[in-house]
Amino acid sequence: MNERIGLTLGGVRRALTPLRNALGIVNPDVLDQIRRELRAQVVSQGRKFSKLESLYLPFTPFPPGVWLYDCGNCEFYKQRTCEIVEGNILPSGWCGFWVSLVGDKPLSWVKEAVGR
Repeated sequence: MNERIGLTLGGVRRALTPLRNALGIVNPDVLDQIRRELRAQVVSQGRKFSKLESLYLPFTPFPPGVWLYDCGNCEFYKQRTCEIVEGNILPSGWCGFWVSLVGDKPLSWVKEAVGR
């Protein structure tokens, strides 16, 4: 019973990751907390999240906003793999665990897009 409750509560928290990311605009410590929690979850469950669990898509459903919301601009993305999601990951992909890169300031992509 407790195991089911833990999964439910964990699932709710993970489902809120995109909304919690928005709080990182105001308080960057929230992003660090999300990164720590997701890494700890992978360690505690002894495996990476599946693509289904993470809601992985091979493309981002979001236009550029505060950040570029694709796997290539996520803290967990490493050369077509992900630290927390299993399988081959496209840089153009997206999942519900997306978190901006450490040090990537909000709207920094605009400066790069217009040529610095």
